[in-house]
Amino acid sequence: MKAHTHILVLWGNRFDEVAATIFVTELRKGGLPVKLMGMYCGQARGAYGLALVPDISLDQAQDLLPQVRCLIIPAPLHSLQQYRNDPRLHAFLHQLLENQGQIIVQDGDLEALEGFAPRLFTGERVRTYPLGAALLDFARDLALDLQAVS
Repeated sequence: MKAHTHILVLWGNRFDEVAATIFVTELRKGGLPVKLMGMYCGQARGAYGLALVPDISLDQAQDLLPQVRCLIIPAPLHSLQQYRNDPRLHAFLHQLLENQGQIIVQDGDLEALEGFAPRLFTGERVRTYPLGAALLDFARDLALDLQAVS
């Protein structure tokens, strides 16, 4: 298996554009290979109306999956409910964890994931990020952590 080199930030409708932007910016400033991954091709509007255009789609990211070491989901967990019937995302998350990748999600209530396989978001391979002003420090620390294992 190739080395885990890619970091992905998942992007979908009503996701948190502030968190997405902070993660992408801080990780790229740290020289890390980060891509904004959309559920589909084309732009999606965040929770505050800002539209972002992903670098790659979920389908395109399938080829990178063996090399993905981290997937960041910048959204409240309930935002994933809109994709609960999308088998591509379920398969992607399962495979990422099987490949020893890491998932980073907003600190929140796992009960919000009913119907979306909440067990995916527990365990040692899953970290939560804080809200508010602490998010920037978390993103900077994450960049340092990921650089250390590069």
